[in-house]
Amino acid sequence: LIVALACVLSGCGDSPTRPSPTPTPTPQPAPLPAPPPAPVFQTMIGGWSGTMTIAAVIRQTGERGSNVCTQSWVIANQTGGTFSGTYQSSGGTTVVCAQSGTFTGTISTSGTLTALDFGVAIGAAGTCTKTSSSAFAGIVTNSAALTAQSSDVIRCPVGNVTLDGDRTLSLEMNKR
Repeated sequence: LIVALACVLSGCGDSPTRPSPTPTPTPQPAPLPAPPPAPVFQTMIGGWSGTMTIAAVIRQTGERGSNVCTQSWVIANQTGGTFSGTYQSSGGTTVVCAQSGTFTGTISTSGTLTALDFGVAIGAAGTCTKTSSSAFAGIVTNSAALTAQSSDVIRCPVGNVTLDGDRTLSLEMNKR
């Protein structure tokens, strides 16, 4: 009886021995795709100089005029496509341009310039205010040349009257 019990417990006798099962390989996860390369923006940081041409039409009189101001910029900050800096306007072909302040802008990886904003009625007398405007938009080429345009409407007190002017503004800047 003991021998029969030992034989049953140990698997002896007529039953063939089965091969031990082959372990099933654990499937490996598919490799993750490489992350896309980080976007490369043109570098705006540095000193820039050029001109801003302002053409205006006074709504009340239809009188037209233009002025060309010298622009100097220092762009000190850029994170991705967003940049900021300071500007100085000087010169003037018909009216003295004497203004300074800060600006911000955005550049795409292709060099498209959008949302360039000076926050004030740039190129206008200090007493003028913007009643409507569009941010400058344009193109930057090889991180070295910039052209951009904008339009706005400004309101200026002149003596005892207030005049509204429709303006177009064109920038041409080069990195120094």
